[in-house]
Order: sequence, then structure tokens, then C-alpha cells
Amino acid sequence: MKKISVFLSVFIMSIFALSCGSSDDIIDNNQNIEVPEDEVVDDYNLLSVTSEGDIYKIGNNTGAVNQIGQIPAQHNLIMLSTVCKVDAKIYAFEAIAYPSQTFLIYDELTNSTTTMQLTFPNSIASVMNGPMFSNLKYNGSELVALVIDEYSNNPSKVVSIDLQSYEVTDLGISFPQRDIISTELINNDLFLTTRQNGFIKLDLNTGSVTELTDNGNRITGARLTKISDSKLALMKLISGYVNGIKPFEYDLSNDTFSDKSLGINYFVGSVNGKSFFHNGEVLELVSIENEIGQYILKANYQTNEIKTVKILNEYEANIVIIGIVE
Repeated sequence: MKKISVFLSVFIMSIFALSCGSSDDIIDNNQNIEVPEDEVVDDYNLLSVTSEGDIYKIGNNTGAVNQIGQIPAQHNLIMLSTVCKVDAKIYAFEAIAYPSQTFLIYDELTNSTTTMQLTFPNSIASVMNGPMFSNLKYNGSELVALVIDEYSNNPSKVVSIDLQSYEVTDLGISFPQRDIISTELINNDLFLTTRQNGFIKLDLNTGSVTELTDNGNRITGARLTKISDSKLALMKLISGYVNGIKPFEYDLSNDTFSDKSLGINYFVGSVNGKSFFHNGEVLELVSIENEIGQYILKANYQTNEIKTVKILNEYEANIVIIGIVE
């Protein structure tokens, strides 16, 4: 009986020791378990083009950058103010004056680029020393383009480009500004921002030219984009900063400007081109004052909220958003 009692005692103690050891192991394991964070998933991608012709898609939430195409220029860099997407085609001009300025047509379906030189009508070619396409917009049926004289101070012109024949037609509208960096079309009004010569509205029906001001103060802005038929987003240029911008809104119904920057300064590689509006947000690719890296700026002008997403891969900073890839 005594031997059995000893055996039972040892057995019970062994079980007790093993139980304690097992409990400690479980606690340690629980302490070391890493609960995975919610996976960040993109709702859509920003379709973007650089001045070197690189075509990227950038995840709106992850900031992941993937190159999906290339527009090969012939003589010079691409003018970002002329990059215009229509269906599966991307149109752009090189940053060089006539007769060398090449019209580029990139087909997203075939990943191929067609190049050509467009012919100016005599009403432009006979007057301008160095006519140059500087900006493009699509009006639903054809391209509306601005033509500046690169080599003299001749007035700028508005033309249309037929997307079947590529014929250029002078629309008979002239205006003095030559430093145009951004355009946006709302119905028959073409809005222009310039570096030094104000914020301009061209009425394509009457040909009238009107400078829009903020209580009499001249506006220098960039990166126009349409929010609605009565509101425009623009990036106001910050005096004393190289390519410094602040998000602003222009209300066409009462001619008022509103600062939407929340006191933060942003920067773009090039002020040329436009921003993009999607799902209630003005989208832009920026760097931020006192921050390292590049970001997606998402500004909701209605709720006065700004969100930023850090971009994972670096890209050539002269870039514009031209569309959305779901």
C-alpha cells in the first residue's frame, strides 16, 4: 500500500507540473499572437501620365504604383496641359513649336502610339511665327485646343480638332493671354488659369473674354477641374513658393472663391495640366510641406475634409491624373 501511495503521489505531482507548464505555454503563445491588421484594398486606380510619357495606375488607398504603358515622344517631352483622355485613346502634344510639334495618339487597347503633324488653317499660319498647341479639352464630339505663338506676342487662338479627319478649324476667338497652364470646359465656357495674367473665362458662343477676380484681386491658379456645372476646383499658386499650391473652389453662381486647403501647403512637380474629380473628391498627386515623399491628395470640398495617401513607389514628379481605372 505504501508503494502504491508513493506512485500515486508522484503521478499526481507530474500531472500537476505538466498542467502548470501547459498553462504557461498557452499564456506565452497568446501574448505572442499578432492580430493581422485589416488589409488595405484599393477601390480604384488613378490613371496618370508623366511628361516623359510613362503611363501609371496608382492605387487610391494603397498608393501602389504600376506602369502599364508608354507614350513615346519624338522630339521633346509631353506637354501635360495637352494630355486628354477620350474613351480608349489618350491625346497629347509634344512641348515644341510648329513645324516640329507632334500630335500623339495612344491606344490603350493595343498599347500603341500613332504620331502625326497637324496643319494649322491659314488664318493662324499666316499670322503666328511659331504656332503651338498648348492646351486640350474634349467637348463631347471634338477636341477644343488653344494655340499660342511661341516666338512672338501675337494673341492666342481657340481651335477645334476633328477626331476623324484631324482637321484643325479656327473658331475665331482671340485673347491676349499666352501663359496658360490649365483649362476646363463647362458647357460653352472655357476657363483658363495662367501664371501671371489671371483667371479667364472664354465664352465659346460669343467669343467674349472675361477675367474673374476674387473681390478685385487677380487669381493665379493651376490644375482646374470641374466639380459640377456651377463649381470649379482650382489650385491657387502660392506666392514665393516654386509650384506651391492651395486647393480653392470657385462658385460660378455667385463668383466667389473659397480656400479649401485647411492651412496646408502642397506642391506639384509641374503646375501644367489638371486635377481630377471622382466620387465627390478632388484628386491630385502632390508633395506636402515638411513631409517626405509623394502623396495622393483627396479633398472633399463639400465637407471640407482632406485625406492623403502616401505613395509607395517613386515616379517622375511631372505627372497628371487623366482618368480612373476601376
